[in-house]
Amino acid sequence: MKKKYLILTIICILLIFTSIPKLIENGKGKNIEVTTSALLNKKYIPQINSIYVGDSVDVLHFYKSNDIWLCNYGDINFYANEKMVLEMIENFSKNRTLTTIDSNIKNHNLYGISEESSFNISFYNEDLAGNKNEFSKIYFGYENSDRTTIYLKGNRNPTVYSAQNDLYSYFSTQLEHYGNNSFFPLANSSTEKSISKIEIFDYSQENNLENSKKIKYRGDSDFEDFVYKTFSSLGGKFYTEDILASDNMIHIKKINLYDDKNQLYTLDIYSYFNNIEEQYFIKTSFPEKTSDVNYVLEISSWTKSRLDF
Repeated sequence: MKKKYLILTIICILLIFTSIPKLIENGKGKNIEVTTSALLNKKYIPQINSIYVGDSVDVLHFYKSNDIWLCNYGDINFYANEKMVLEMIENFSKNRTLTTIDSNIKNHNLYGISEESSFNISFYNEDLAGNKNEFSKIYFGYENSDRTTIYLKGNRNPTVYSAQNDLYSYFSTQLEHYGNNSFFPLANSSTEKSISKIEIFDYSQENNLENSKKIKYRGDSDFEDFVYKTFSSLGGKFYTEDILASDNMIHIKKINLYDDKNQLYTLDIYSYFNNIEEQYFIKTSFPEKTSDVNYVLEISSWTKSRLDF
């Protein structure tokens, strides 16, 4: 009989430890529940076409258009760094250890969490009319001193958790942080190799348009090096196209690149003197360009000099 009771006792203990989350006693005498879960269910990943990143002041909206990730901020639409967006989705969907801290909604401010002002990241399926199906929305609070852990909560649950903070690289609304700042964001190595002709119009020359025009063909000296520079150069800050209408903005150069199919890739370079220094901006166009993007990139004087043939 004793042996029978002993076996039943062991079975009960095993059931307890396999059917409920682990409980750990903290220094204050409270039971802390530790669970393993993802912040975003993997099954929703194929449906995600809209992501919001920000707080009550600044919000970036990432959205898919023809399977291309774009980003909107105010009046500006630009190509997103697709690698970073996909990594963010993947990171949120991986399992992580979540430690229950507090389920009392009145204590949220102790952890730096407010649904009105906290930095948050949300994932949706959104139609053209703006109707949203929310898959996940996470509010973030205080980090510890070395940024290894962070407080967070979901949109549908008042419970505050602490978790490993491998998400801090996404806590930004800087356009340059998330934007694809290459001149031709959708191009690849095949695109670069297909360029067969270059036209360069130097509007800074004090002569007529035709005399300022240079034409180079594949096989000419420095042709491949120049094509490489146009496809590998990067811009800096993002601006709306309206900046090109500013006083003292001068169109100084146009570069046309033609591929084997006679498709056109264009770079228009502008200079602007702000009473302190000269700034340079570039506007690009290319066959695959999405209709609603409307940005201009600032470029350094060094990058501008690279585009001098």
